[in-house]
Amino acid sequence: MAWPPLTLLTKIVLGVIFGTFAALALAESATSLPLAAVLALDTHTLGVHTAWQFFAWPLVIPFADRAILDVALAMFFAYLIVAPFDARYGPRNTLKLLGWCALSAGVAAIAAELLLSLVFTRAGELLTGSSPVLWGLLVGGLFASPGDRVMIFGRFEAKRWQILLGVLVFSIFPVVRTLGQLVADFFATWGAVGAAILWARVYGAPQRPTRKAPPKRPGHLKLVRGGARGEEPPKVLH
Repeated sequence: MAWPPLTLLTKIVLGVIFGTFAALALAESATSLPLAAVLALDTHTLGVHTAWQFFAWPLVIPFADRAILDVALAMFFAYLIVAPFDARYGPRNTLKLLGWCALSAGVAAIAAELLLSLVFTRAGELLTGSSPVLWGLLVGGLFASPGDRVMIFGRFEAKRWQILLGVLVFSIFPVVRTLGQLVADFFATWGAVGAAILWARVYGAPQRPTRKAPPKRPGHLKLVRGGARGEEPPKVLH
């Protein structure tokens, strides 16, 4: 089993992830301003800033002690998921589903935060990282594929319920580790997963755009039928 092909869109996604992290890290070091918080999705305070945060938050990786490792893992994870999806369904469908998952994940995180704030005293969370959106893209591609068994990351065969169980384990781990303090990522993940499944069910398996075959050119030979039967055979003109 070969590794997924490194498509052009995959290279662009990896470049954007690393470029955004490097730009924010340099800008914050130079200005001492929390610029990452401007792009991260504030699930507690809504305003004009929410409009751009809805689509910018997956690119934000806070600059911390293990930030380089976090960026490396995020880029590797993005390669494993974006590359096979893009190779199968094309860049247009990939970008559409990425945007749909980012928007749905943000709405789910904000809705969950508003509901939890009615019961518990919470200061809100800043939603960052590409994991929820990538999980959604992975599940969307699997549910758009025919059959019960599918290839994950283009290398391993698994059933859909096994994939969903794996997503549940990975998404609930931060909640358990922080004793329920970090819940935005959990609801964002399942918001993206639910939106991706809906996408796959409503629109069916998105097909990769195919190029139309060029029209056939007439040959250089032309058949000219002769006279009456028995007189002359058909002539071929060059």
